[in-house]
Amino acid sequence: RMYTLTSGDAFLSGMTSHCAKLEHTCAPGIWVKGRNSSFDTRIYGTTVLMPYVPDVVGHYMDEVLTLGGIGIEVSKVKNSNTGKPLSGNRGVQSSVEVSYPTGTNPGWSARPPMAQPRKYANGVPLADGTLFVVGGNSGSGVAGGVVLNPELYDGNSWSQLPPHDTPRTYHSTALLLPDGSVLSAGGNTALRDYQIYKPAYLTNDEPRPVIT
Repeated sequence: RMYTLTSGDAFLSGMTSHCAKLEHTCAPGIWVKGRNSSFDTRIYGTTVLMPYVPDVVGHYMDEVLTLGGIGIEVSKVKNSNTGKPLSGNRGVQSSVEVSYPTGTNPGWSARPPMAQPRKYANGVPLADGTLFVVGGNSGSGVAGGVVLNPELYDGNSWSQLPPHDTPRTYHSTALLLPDGSVLSAGGNTALRDYQIYKPAYLTNDEPRPVIT
């Protein structure tokens, strides 16, 4: 995935452990490699630019999370026949890492893991600053170990939410709608249906977020 940072730079982060910033004030721009995440590879993992929530003095911090996926550890030892590095499969992950690409320490550090390991998941930043993660599966193949319970991350911990009806695995999608709810649809194991998640700020008489 690629995101626009508050600095104006573009930030690239995704399936591999590599990340980089594109400083494009002068054409054609310069790619600056960042520090690698702890996992060499997160196949079918999820990367999200978190909502911009100001700190106590009103400053905003670019915060990128990478989570889940199939963890592949690439060894420095090479195969004697092919010359390629040996790799080991760590299985589907619940682990979470965070980077602050415009901060003083732009490396990656661990965050509390999700309640369930999942690949093929979708992450949707909500209007109140939390992260909604929906769909995916924890087993082998497209449909093995389907995960039906979404999770909500408040920056400190994860909480599980009521399950959705239809598996949302490979090729599924989710997005925030203008009214603050989330549409979840698609997936290789899904029919032509979709479901809507309504966050607590729409259902529990909580103050609705105000975009300032």
